[in-house]
Amino acid sequence: MHHIEAYVRQAMESELYPKKYEVIGKSGHQWKIRDPINETVLEVTNFCSNDVLGLSQDPEVKTATITAVEAYGAGNSSCTMYCGRISPHVELEKTISAFKKIPYTHTFLNAWMALQAFTDTYSQLSMRLPDYTTTLNTVFLLDSDSHSCINAAAMNSKHGIAGQLLRNRNHTVNVKRYKHNDMKSLASKMKQLAKPDCNVVVMTDSVFSMSGNICNLPGVLEILVNYPGTALLCDEAHASGAIGLHGGGIYDYYNIDPASVCQLGLHPVVLTTFSKFAGSIGAAISSFSKDLITLLDAARTSCGTASLGAPQAAAAQKCIQILQTHPELVSKLHSNTAYLRKELSERGFQVLGETHILAVKTDVFPEKFTEHLIHQYNVWVTPVWFVAKPCLRIMVNAALTVPDMDRLVDAMTKTRSFFSS
Repeated sequence: MHHIEAYVRQAMESELYPKKYEVIGKSGHQWKIRDPINETVLEVTNFCSNDVLGLSQDPEVKTATITAVEAYGAGNSSCTMYCGRISPHVELEKTISAFKKIPYTHTFLNAWMALQAFTDTYSQLSMRLPDYTTTLNTVFLLDSDSHSCINAAAMNSKHGIAGQLLRNRNHTVNVKRYKHNDMKSLASKMKQLAKPDCNVVVMTDSVFSMSGNICNLPGVLEILVNYPGTALLCDEAHASGAIGLHGGGIYDYYNIDPASVCQLGLHPVVLTTFSKFAGSIGAAISSFSKDLITLLDAARTSCGTASLGAPQAAAAQKCIQILQTHPELVSKLHSNTAYLRKELSERGFQVLGETHILAVKTDVFPEKFTEHLIHQYNVWVTPVWFVAKPCLRIMVNAALTVPDMDRLVDAMTKTRSFFSS
């Protein structure tokens, strides 16, 4: 116990961890929070929530959630393979498939479990079955800035049970990376790795969570078309509802029909998560292969835990329906993003990224900067405290008003002056 306490104490003193404020009330993007140190209650404007379309508190979403609880209860107490598959799953999966234009979908409790099921399943394809033999090895090729859940899933499949089983059968699971959004690096890695005995799976964020950059999908496809059979998984966590004319994500953004990617001989796979645009929790994987969905259902992180609860499924379903009938939400998110980016840039802030995720460089340690914003100006912004890339992470949403954003810009300008004086 002592070494844990000493480690955490040093981390706190080094300001590597931000304070964990307790949220005690919400009204839109105006939140009440309690300081964990002095118990002070503050009313703040939230610029760190991932609720990009502001739907988590929508009255229709709340009603759908309550209705689902009354019909199915709070939880399912089983996995989908046994008795945990309920009608809200089926309806949500149909809605996601239509939304993403990919025919087959399977829901999960969260993105981590979904991705682990995916990488374990692809690793499993190298295992022998009665009357079926394959010599394929599995290679996961990741963008170097991919979210940690992608990295964790691939590494777990390499070093965990799936990888061990394959090593015992003289097959391998490897994890490689190409430089972030660097097409020359991707082309070089594919030339090196895409051998006849390898099943290559390229995995990338659609919108990168820390920088706000967008994946160069056309560039990726131009390279992968030379390697038929390659799978491409796009993590749409920060793309769904946020990019594209209709908020459909990366394929919508570039006006590419996923079916056309199949016609190129590739296997497009999409991960949709519900905690950002869909006001809920949970995730889903969509594919053109119905058989892949069958295997995902049997994966450890699917059949080894309870299925997505009815209230969460119903909330996500309603949010997607609202998005599809109210495209102005996406337009408002885009206009808010453009406005705030312009105002911050005009005040001399260096704003990175291309989307509603604004990574703002600061010479002041991020936690000190954000603490000043909270306590002096009642504005809540996320500090990115990773030593390698310290910055402020501002999440724009569709519910923000111009006065809200002006107040943030003014507060940040005054805070910068405070620390530079």
